[in-house]
Amino acid sequence: MYKSFKNSKGQAVVEFAMILPILMLMLLGVVEFGRFYNASLMVNNASREGARSASFGGTTLEVEQRVDSVATSLDTSRITVTISPAGTKSRGDMVTVTVNYDIDPLTPMIGIITGGTLHLKAETVMRVE
Repeated sequence: MYKSFKNSKGQAVVEFAMILPILMLMLLGVVEFGRFYNASLMVNNASREGARSASFGGTTLEVEQRVDSVATSLDTSRITVTISPAGTKSRGDMVTVTVNYDIDPLTPMIGIITGGTLHLKAETVMRVE
């Protein structure tokens, strides 16, 4: 009635060992995608808040401080803020705030797939009030 499987005792372990690298790659890929997406959202929001600060007559230093205060989960030493046009702006002018951020993957395998450092850029244009 029942067959004896004496030669297949380690079959499940071997199958699991074969599929484990693929499962780990998928899990790490999901984690890295979440990190990259979160950083992208933070850069976009920081750009928008920086442009809002600049549109109300904020100085370059105030805009940079606002961007840094909004991007709390990012490494602020890697954030670059560009404001165009620089200097004083009169009412009705357009101001552009560009935020650049470079993020490195945590895992080397995902770094190979993505090509290493991922460059994120967000640009927001607002009218000076």
